Amino acid sequence: MSLAIDYYSDVLCIWCYSTKIKIYEIKRQFGNKIAINYQYILNQLENAGANT
Repeated sequence: MSLAIDYYSDVLCIWCYSTKIKIYEIKRQFGNKIAINYQYILNQLENAGANT
């Protein structure tokens, strides 16, 4: 049995990129004991009100 981790990442975020490196390290350490479900998103909240 493995632990499932849902990992959400913004493809343009540098902080998300640094976390991704940690996720890869965790996966390397624990191997098949964890299952990582990657979800990539583009966060456009900053620009949501730009055209109003």
